[in-house]
Amino acid sequence: MLKYFLKNNYLALRKILLKCLLSHKAIDWIAAKDVDSILVVRIDKIGDLVVTVPALNALKAVFPRSSITCLLNPANLSLVRLIPGIDEVIVYHGFFPTLRLIKERKFSLAIDFLLDYPLKTALLVSLSTAKIKAGFDIEARGQLFNVRLAPSTEKKSMSKYLLDLVRGLAKLAGKKEEDLADSEPVLVLTAQDRSFAGDYLKERDIEDRDFIAGVAPGGKFPSQCWKEEGFAQLADRIVQKYQAKIIIIGGKEEEKRIQRIVTFMKNKPVVIADLSLDKLAAIISRMKLLVCNNSGPLHLACALGVATVSTMGPTVAHLWWPQGRDHIVIRRELACSPCNLSFCYKHDCMKLITVEEMEKAVDILMKKIAQRDNA
Repeated sequence: MLKYFLKNNYLALRKILLKCLLSHKAIDWIAAKDVDSILVVRIDKIGDLVVTVPALNALKAVFPRSSITCLLNPANLSLVRLIPGIDEVIVYHGFFPTLRLIKERKFSLAIDFLLDYPLKTALLVSLSTAKIKAGFDIEARGQLFNVRLAPSTEKKSMSKYLLDLVRGLAKLAGKKEEDLADSEPVLVLTAQDRSFAGDYLKERDIEDRDFIAGVAPGGKFPSQCWKEEGFAQLADRIVQKYQAKIIIIGGKEEEKRIQRIVTFMKNKPVVIADLSLDKLAAIISRMKLLVCNNSGPLHLACALGVATVSTMGPTVAHLWWPQGRDHIVIRRELACSPCNLSFCYKHDCMKLITVEEMEKAVDILMKKIAQRDNA
């Protein structure tokens, strides 16, 4: 209750200060021919960048003469190579050094795609020299933009909300919003990426003909992670049922969690925790299936056309539901869901997910894919 009280008071005070000190007057038109450089601010997680791909493609359609520069979290830098819509990158290295850099660039348009109430990214856009500053109007942060959009109350995926913001820009530029059709995120691998993946796996005794199943047991927060023993038991059952080769993937920060899972398993997997995101994406693309939590690897797999069985805990489901075909999500709709907490002592939304229902989801998905392949 104290946290709720403090947050509400902070937001109320912030609203007053933003309107008095930093408010931008909304604009009612955009000369598309004058937009030749666009800054997209996306300094958050892997999944956030992946689901922004359709919006980046739409920006190119609305402003075809423009180059798109992405301001990114350093951890996501290698992933840019798989996103054709990005022309250049600026790596985020602290608020004020980054602000000085983007001020020097004098972008025509700056966009904050964060669909949340924190101010850091909104301030970077607001204090830039861009004539057009666009973002979502959540808890008065829209005062920092001159093109602001209140998010639709319709329940839809994050990528569709981001497309709504681009549609708003298209309308101001005199273009038809309906011309920007919904699309799903797609990452584009090169022949070299595929060759790397093949060679990397062969060195670990995994051949092209093998049934390759991935396990990604990590997540941004503890509340998003299913039990380690569950992943281990499920992986062993997939090996037994499908004669699969198991690859466990994660980042450096997840190595201890991965090693605990390995100790629980009867069949020892290949562990990958040291590859850059572009190379990891190439490995994921070779998988028949990825079993994971709601996390970056899930959205990488979706954008690469790989089938997934995933868990979902306290997250707002419609925002981060995997897009595309061949995806099954296991979750519990509890009275407290979605709480969006990073940590929960009870953690029932994840504890109640059983190995048996995850295994059943794998079987359903594999049967569906086999029937389609044999049709």
